[in-house]
Amino acid sequence: MFDDDPIGTPIETALPPSLVGAGDEPTRVELDDGVRWLRPDEMPLEDGSRVILFSDLTEERRANERFAEQNRRLEEFAAVAAHDLRNPLNILEGYIDLAREEEDVSYLAETDEPLERARLVVQDLLALGRNMDIVTEPEPVEFDPLVESVVERVADDETLAHDPVGTVVASPSRLERLLENLVENVRDHGGDRIEIGPRPGGFYVADDGPGIPESDRESVFEYDYSTHREGPGLGLPLVASIAAAHGWEVEVHERDDGGARVEVTGVEMPQTAVTQAN
Repeated sequence: MFDDDPIGTPIETALPPSLVGAGDEPTRVELDDGVRWLRPDEMPLEDGSRVILFSDLTEERRANERFAEQNRRLEEFAAVAAHDLRNPLNILEGYIDLAREEEDVSYLAETDEPLERARLVVQDLLALGRNMDIVTEPEPVEFDPLVESVVERVADDETLAHDPVGTVVASPSRLERLLENLVENVRDHGGDRIEIGPRPGGFYVADDGPGIPESDRESVFEYDYSTHREGPGLGLPLVASIAAAHGWEVEVHERDDGGARVEVTGVEMPQTAVTQAN
């Protein structure tokens, strides 16, 4: 970051350009180990020189960004859930009123579908509540046995191509839920093959299905998006929320041979070396 011996060196030479004249505000600096946020504090000395100390606020900044992203996603989901609940409740109310007015309980047979719709929304709200909180105490998790367990439990006839990922630092239960949702997404909308493996700074889950149009690759992570429109379904939006709770990034790309490839990055992977992005 700095010269080996910066004493006596002009500040403009000793410091990265972005820190020169930065004042006392946190400043974004690109270093060899990634982006850091530093705040300079200057102390004058009696001989007219000065000492500049730098406080590393990177983790604080990342935590604030995670809270802001989760708050945004929570507000968005609350609005969508309210809309999705209002419709079945209005239908229920209508049939119950008819049953009372006509004294004909046969109208109640029409309430099964809106009741199921409301149940799904409540189920999603509960799932969101369990997975939205910021992860504060992640732990080393063996990724590969978890993959095998999830695919065996969730996938139907899809075949699995699995390259070992190794150890990741995460909440075990929420990492499992993230993988479940990704595998379920392949099962419901993908093809016949599930591919899971490492990539620099994380892992990926891919399929050989029809893929996701480029214009939709960001919106699939939003709560009001659904390719089948049969229910609110958290699916990929919950994946994005779990990733954000860990401070990870998640993106959709096109697989080389066709299909979708969901990549999760920013993952701490101790003693895991990835030499090739598959």
